[in-house]
Amino acid sequence: MLNKRTLQVIIVILAISNISVVTFMIWNRPPGPPKNPKTIIETTLNLTEAQKVAFEDLIPPHRIAMEKQHEVVFKLKKELMLTLVDDNLSSEKEQLIQDLGVALAQMDVLRLNHLQDVYALCTEEQKASFEDLILELESFLPPPPLRNNPRR
Repeated sequence: MLNKRTLQVIIVILAISNISVVTFMIWNRPPGPPKNPKTIIETTLNLTEAQKVAFEDLIPPHRIAMEKQHEVVFKLKKELMLTLVDDNLSSEKEQLIQDLGVALAQMDVLRLNHLQDVYALCTEEQKASFEDLILELESFLPPPPLRNNPRR
């Protein structure tokens, strides 16, 4: 049987090992869910209550327009995928690809117009903060909504 001193050394080594594993797990956690763009814009720009109300009024029409555009993109992608099996539809494929490009560009225009509307709400001090924030916007914009896919 092991002597008392050896057992104490083994216990200390196991305790240090457990502490290091827990520390590693805490520090190397995966990032949390994406931040809410609305909250980030409100806090970064330090919007006043009146600006927050005006900002809230800008969001629903933007979301509706973006959802409609997402539906158009989804429909065009679906139609494009259906043309893959038929080689005789090359002109239709080209047209669908062009339409898809236009629809994606329209989404960017919608986003840009929305951001311009938000920028118009800002004071001069907030506009400087907005210019810094604009560089980070792409990193926290939400992805397009997921569709119900029967294969998942």
